[in-house]
Amino acid sequence: MQTGIETTDEAGQQNTAGQRYCVGIVGAGSIGCFLGAYLCQDSGLDVKFFGRETTALELAAHGLSATSLEHTSHFVQPVAFYTSLNSLIECDVVLLTVKATALIPMLAQLKRFLRPEVPLIAMQNGIGVQEMLSHDLPNPIVRTIVPFNVVKVQAGHYYKATAGELLWQTSQFEVVNYLVQCFQRYDLNIELINNTVEAEYGKLLLNLNNALNAISNLPLKQQLQQRGYRKILSAAMKEWLWICKKSRCYAKVLHSLTELATTQGISPTKLVVWHRCQADAGNRSASAIVNVG
Repeated sequence: MQTGIETTDEAGQQNTAGQRYCVGIVGAGSIGCFLGAYLCQDSGLDVKFFGRETTALELAAHGLSATSLEHTSHFVQPVAFYTSLNSLIECDVVLLTVKATALIPMLAQLKRFLRPEVPLIAMQNGIGVQEMLSHDLPNPIVRTIVPFNVVKVQAGHYYKATAGELLWQTSQFEVVNYLVQCFQRYDLNIELINNTVEAEYGKLLLNLNNALNAISNLPLKQQLQQRGYRKILSAAMKEWLWICKKSRCYAKVLHSLTELATTQGISPTKLVVWHRCQADAGNRSASAIVNVG
């Protein structure tokens, strides 16, 4: 089902003249819709969203809005949204934005509809994603890590609620590099990296607090202000660093943390947790910089 209606000129022709690439966004939830709103601003792209019918109906009624902490705002209407993957065969590049837990059931569908030469940009946060996809798909895989959170604040409106920039693996594919340029042109920052392993391992170190925060049932800043929770987090971090050391990724993780600390103006000689979290009221952002221990 396509909920968007293509605009036409006076001669009845679809206004797609000058479009260079067809982009598919598979698993268009919060992240996919947010990123897709940026790409839709570029007249050189034909952006197709693939996802659930509830999202399709919502975007058909309200359009698609994306805003960020940096006060960037984009709006799209109509939205070309499909609940079937049949039109995926038309795409020249695909952003795979499903959650990591949904990858396995999605692989069989991708095999049916995705042309084998089409680059697949895997945007899951986790270790082993590229290996999993490469094992089951012939497509070239480009890894991208999303270090920020996106929330839906109202129907059709997606908000980048935390700081951070996309960590995007460098690629030789022209279409992939064109997307990078589009994001940068419309004020979404991207850091190009050669190897995503260190970033994956480093991000997991920072994400170790997620489960602890859920157990505490406290806002992030309040939880990190309590020494008992910080000690548990410190123990979890030390265990993960020990695992990294055994797997010869220790130096890469430390390098990633040093870069993170430097960009945030924090001393890299201290083990810190740096998070951008939502304040209790509204969607304003609050910072929590806490020494562990």
